[in-house]
Amino acid sequence: KLSERIDGIILGAQCDLGLESTIIDCSNNACNLMRLGSIPLEEIKDFLNAKEIPGFNSEDIIKSPGQLLSHYSPDSKILLNENFPKSDDLYLGFGPHKEGIRGLNLSETGNLREAARNLFSHLHQLDKTSKKLGGKTIKVAPIPNKGLGLSINDRLDRASRLK
Repeated sequence: KLSERIDGIILGAQCDLGLESTIIDCSNNACNLMRLGSIPLEEIKDFLNAKEIPGFNSEDIIKSPGQLLSHYSPDSKILLNENFPKSDDLYLGFGPHKEGIRGLNLSETGNLREAARNLFSHLHQLDKTSKKLGGKTIKVAPIPNKGLGLSINDRLDRASRLK
């Protein structure tokens, strides 16, 4: 964990996009998507005039930051695609707010740009709350798997895998 390897972290203002940069490796004859970021995959395909882009490090070589699973991993256990939170759950919502549920919402209006901007700060806050509650699991609402939702789901999937 990063917090165990450095003496301090400076928290700046929230950035407009929220996600790290998109990384595309074009060092070979074809472009290879190393990490999805704030540019939706559809825009990348349009720009490169490509129907498909080999996905997420198809060479299986770590060439860029953020390719390791642990890169996005909070301490708390995370369960994805939870549609029906209970009142005692710790919930990361998306879309209309569910009454009586403890947690935070990435975007009550279902805006993927807003959700991307809120993702890391909300996960950080919920991780702190989980620790105060003795390690409560963070349940996460389904995020559409299109546009910026692909990047958000990638980060959430990485965060959930090592528990």
